[in-house]
Amino acid sequence: DGELLKDYLQSVGDEQRFIIYTPGEGASLNLAFIDDVVETWKPDLLVVDSLPLIATEGDTRSGKDWKEFLDVSYGLKNIAMSRNIAVLTASQANREVTDEATHPSPSQISFGDALGQACDLVFSLAKPRSEAQRQTHRVLKMQKARGTRMLEENIYLEFDVDRGVIRETTYVQN
Repeated sequence: DGELLKDYLQSVGDEQRFIIYTPGEGASLNLAFIDDVVETWKPDLLVVDSLPLIATEGDTRSGKDWKEFLDVSYGLKNIAMSRNIAVLTASQANREVTDEATHPSPSQISFGDALGQACDLVFSLAKPRSEAQRQTHRVLKMQKARGTRMLEENIYLEFDVDRGVIRETTYVQN
């Protein structure tokens, strides 16, 4: 339930372990603002939920084409490198992916080429094939590793975001 997740995130934000920013209606989120927040609060990790909502330099609308997406991806990488922090972002698979139990390839991730060029590590999530575990578990797979060893084995996660639970678990039949 989305309300449970919203309540959880708000309670975490109240504990001042996280800074949660959601632009208001009609407002845009841009790289300069993100960089200012990072400079001010000095987090160890920046989590960006939706790259397409980030406006590019001098633009007040969210980026929609691959070049704008590439600019945003490399802009976040520059923030990460200049501020010495990690950046975690998410992107959805495109419409080609019809089987939620199959890991999308980088070319099947929305604007995946642009995002993949900038990223040092790329992971994908898939649902387990087991119907009993499809709502509560995910299978994490490393798709790309720059400057580190590639993990060949999958990582199995208990995944219940409505309760704020995401943790490694034992093998999930997939």
